[in-house]
Amino acid sequence: MGKKPPRREPQVFKPFATRVMAEIVVASIGGAFVACAIIANQRFLDRHFVPSFFLPRHWYVMLETLGRLIMAALGAWLVTVARPRAGRFASRAPAFALQIVIAIALALGASNLMLRLVHLRPAEWLSAQDEPRRQPDARLGWNWVPGRTGHKHIGGRVIEYAIDPGGYRVSRLDQPVDSEQPTILFVGESVMFGEGLTYEESIPAQVAAMTGMQTANLAVHGYGNDQAYLKLQSELPHFRRPVAIVSLFMTALFGRNLDQDRPHLGPGLVWLPPEHRPGLASLAKLLVPYRADTTVDRGVTVTREVLRATSELAREHGATPLLVVLQFGHEEQPEQVLRRRILDGAGIPYVLVEIDSSWRLPWDRHPNARAAREIATAISSELRGQLAVASPPLRALLVTPQVPFRYRSLCGVFAPKMSKACNFTATVVERRPRKGIDFGDGFVFDVPLCLPDEPPKHNSEYPAPRRSSSPHASRVSCRRQEGKSYAYFPV
Repeated sequence: MGKKPPRREPQVFKPFATRVMAEIVVASIGGAFVACAIIANQRFLDRHFVPSFFLPRHWYVMLETLGRLIMAALGAWLVTVARPRAGRFASRAPAFALQIVIAIALALGASNLMLRLVHLRPAEWLSAQDEPRRQPDARLGWNWVPGRTGHKHIGGRVIEYAIDPGGYRVSRLDQPVDSEQPTILFVGESVMFGEGLTYEESIPAQVAAMTGMQTANLAVHGYGNDQAYLKLQSELPHFRRPVAIVSLFMTALFGRNLDQDRPHLGPGLVWLPPEHRPGLASLAKLLVPYRADTTVDRGVTVTREVLRATSELAREHGATPLLVVLQFGHEEQPEQVLRRRILDGAGIPYVLVEIDSSWRLPWDRHPNARAAREIATAISSELRGQLAVASPPLRALLVTPQVPFRYRSLCGVFAPKMSKACNFTATVVERRPRKGIDFGDGFVFDVPLCLPDEPPKHNSEYPAPRRSSSPHASRVSCRRQEGKSYAYFPV
């Protein structure tokens, strides 16, 4: 009988090769974690994670350090413990190990697909029910719902937010902003809006109380500097007599200028639509706000252009621009570097206002009423100084303690509502703690008056036009001259 042919063994996975592949994969992942922990020193983190408004600097550093330690520990565990275990498992059950890998890949793909189908709001507008209510805006991203009053529990109080039909915050809906009056406009985000503060406590309202001039609060929650500029661009033409434009910059909010999940401005102030990233990428960006060098550089360039354009827009409309840089507590070195890079490096003028870090709302990072008053005081002081230098030529009217008295030569000097009042009675009125001049129809110049020792027998003619420290047409300054007092009005 012939010999039987040798029996062939079935082809199987090589256990050794499978084990080696599994260990290489796990070790590579662990090595990557360890490498990231080593590379991501504090200098690296300060460059790629911009300052945060909602987290104090020491918390931010603590979380970053904790993240580095976790990555290092996880990487070491993967290399020393998980690697050999994964190799043994893969060699014993290679088919099952392959199924696990395929299942993980499919789960990630399905999750990404589902997140892309879900409408994710921009990072600065995650809740549609938050007060004050917002509505989508094709150009700005979002804006206030006009003509509405909302209430919000914050800082242990119930705060009322009234938005007039024009979209500006006011004390009451029946007291909208009058676009015909001389107005100081405020642009910005929730800090300038007055989050957690009553209307009277907000920065614009306190500036109005200090200057005696109407203010318009154009700020909207979550805005970056580019959105604030676009808002000003659309609203400023509605105001007939803009006096000043006050804008805000904070290094802690610079990250918003890097967001591209909303309409935004690119280099050259080119308007760009929102960029929609894959679902998992958007979620990862929200949880870990890493910024590449190119992204930060682009943000610095655009922020400079936006702040310059805001000043130019104000001057084009005859208003004085004022950029306020707000700093809570001690300015850390990364914040100082960023501020100087954006502002000082570009020669952009600004007023730095430093606020005690404890002057915040309870359980909130927004400034409290005391901080808002400090900011408003700095703004009012700066505006008085700037507007005094830029005041127009003035003519004078003799003011006496005799009441009433008449004048005839101020036609066209005041606001349109005053231009027809060429011959009417003006009364010196007592207003604690100072006096003012009441020209009737509710139009009162509430200013200190220097009255002559003895009233003259008749009204004086106007002396030659001159300049004065009067900050605006709705203010009057008083000058003593040869024992007489003249109230000076812009021509």
